Amino acid sequence: MQISPFVENTKSAYGFTHKIELTFADLVGKTSGTAFPIFPGTTLAQTYPIGTVIHRCAVKLVTLFVSASSTEIDLIIGDGVDPDRLLVSSSVGGSATPPVAGTWYINPTTIPFAFTAADTLDAVLTFTGGTAAASTAGKIYIYLAIANLNDLDAA
Repeated sequence: MQISPFVENTKSAYGFTHKIELTFADLVGKTSGTAFPIFPGTTLAQTYPIGTVIHRCAVKLVTLFVSASSTEIDLIIGDGVDPDRLLVSSSVGGSATPPVAGTWYINPTTIPFAFTAADTLDAVLTFTGGTAAASTAGKIYIYLAIANLNDLDAA
């Protein structure tokens, strides 16, 4: 998984602060249907503080996720309190009704949101009829607009 903060020009032009690239290779050792942290780091020891605000989240399906025998592969993005706060269940692969690469997903009804406890953003990929470990393809980009309101005190 790669997390890239945007430079000021990109932030101003598009309103997003970070891009996360999640690929099938990031699923090694992951269990289908189980949350794993994606921001601010890749371990539960790295959290964002109270006062962090998520203003926007957009997800682009770059390459369909593929796992042997999977009829459906769904993604949700959220946190420890609301597992689908940023993205409700969205198809990112599978053989039953495959989505189209290049599809964008957003879930604007639950954001912006200010966190009242330290937490992480988590992804959950659920494989119906297959496993995360058997993934052989797949890539998504997760775009976030995040601000720490505590930084306003120092501004």
